[in-house]
Amino acid sequence: MPEYKAIKFILRRHSPRPDGSMSPFPDIYDAFVNNPAAFANMRPHDYISKAGVGFQYDKVNNLGKGDDTGAAVCLVPAAAADAILALGHPDISQITEAELEIFWDEKSHVYDQDESEDVEVLRAIKAKRDLGMRRTAQDIAALDPDDETPGIRKNTYKTWQRFKSKRNIIIDEA
Repeated sequence: MPEYKAIKFILRRHSPRPDGSMSPFPDIYDAFVNNPAAFANMRPHDYISKAGVGFQYDKVNNLGKGDDTGAAVCLVPAAAADAILALGHPDISQITEAELEIFWDEKSHVYDQDESEDVEVLRAIKAKRDLGMRRTAQDIAALDPDDETPGIRKNTYKTWQRFKSKRNIIIDEA
C-alpha cells in the first residue's frame, strides 16, 4: 500500500521569488537541490505528480475566482515530503488525514459529479434494447456504477474515502 504525507500549500496571487519571477506556489526547488535522491532526481512538481498524488486545488476559494490566496494539497512519499517541510516555508504545512478529507470533499472535489458516463457505450446498450436484443453480461456491468466496465462509473475522485480505498492509500501523520 502506498504511504504518503499530506502537504498543504497556500497559494498567493502576488508571490515574488528570489529570482524576481512571480508564482502563486511557494518555491520548493531548494528541497530538490538539498536532497535530489528524495525526488528520484526529478523536478519537485514532476515528482509529486508521478510518485505521489498530484495537486488537488481548492475550487471554492481560489485565485481563479479573484481571491488573493488559495490552497492546494498533494500527497507525497515521506522522504520528499520531509525535504519540502524542512524548508520551513510558512505557506507549506503537513496536514492530518482528517484535514485532508475535509479539504478533498469540501474544497477540491465539491463540484465533481458523483458518476461519469460513457455516452457511446450507453447509446450502444440503448440501441440493442430498441432492437429487442438481450443485454449481455458486459451491458449489465456497464450499467452498474460500482463496476469498472465502461458505461456508468463512480467518480473515484469525488470523495477522499472512495479515492483512498480505490488506491489503497495510507497517510503517514508522523
